[in-house]
Amino acid sequence: MSGVAGPKSRCREPSPGRTLMVMPRSTVIRPWTRFAGALLLVIALCTTSALALGEEGLVTRARGRCSGPSRWALTIRRMAGDALGVRLVVTGGRAGQKWNVFMDHNREGFFAGSRTSGPDGFFVVRRRVANLAGDDIISFGANNVPSHETCEGRASL
Repeated sequence: MSGVAGPKSRCREPSPGRTLMVMPRSTVIRPWTRFAGALLLVIALCTTSALALGEEGLVTRARGRCSGPSRWALTIRRMAGDALGVRLVVTGGRAGQKWNVFMDHNREGFFAGSRTSGPDGFFVVRRRVANLAGDDIISFGANNVPSHETCEGRASL
């Protein structure tokens, strides 16, 4: 054989003293195959972890826009025991603005107060409420006192 490969040959002749091994195309592991395998492993681990948690650790998130430039995010998390962790974040306002906020759980108020947005223009309200039988619906309303912007939303767990 000369060192020139024909049109159907996929390999070249090895240099003297060396052996060239050509692997069949089906045994080569491509990078995307490794990535897909790793991704499936991560998904399986996350699913197993969620099943192991059972009811505790269950999370619901809702997001929305306010009547002005602000946005809101409401998170409800099932905690240990018979409690729900509720977190409301309103972003996009200006620093130092006062917001009046009210929140209710299945139509019964559990928070009414005010918050002042921080230097980056957002505020957070965190509360714990009892986990009632059936669906737990958390709703809120917020009013920016100086700009009259309003936010309202709800989430259920």
